[in-house]
Amino acid sequence: MSTVRKAEVRFRRGDWSNQELAHFHRAIAVLWNDGVSVGTDCGVSDDGDPWFAFCDADSDEVFAHFARISGTYTVWAPYLDRCLTGHTLRDLIERFLDDCPCRRPPALAITRSAG
Repeated sequence: MSTVRKAEVRFRRGDWSNQELAHFHRAIAVLWNDGVSVGTDCGVSDDGDPWFAFCDADSDEVFAHFARISGTYTVWAPYLDRCLTGHTLRDLIERFLDDCPCRRPPALAITRSAG
């Protein structure tokens, strides 16, 4: 008889864990604070791999698509010349946020908050 933790079952089943969802929600908060209206969608591929999309809330256009495929995280975005991959979702999201052109520059954020 073996013991299987709930997180392991969820991972095999294809769902996002609560920890993974928390990383996405923190990223959404960062984008909202930068003035980006974000909608989301998520699901599971035919192969059982979970995906999570960030969309423009006004146009529903996808501007980032995350997935976990065979234990590796990946993100695609229109501004990227290739998919980014990583072994931790948190680091991948940070890389995405650092490079995302939809975020306003820090100098502009300071100017707006001062005025």
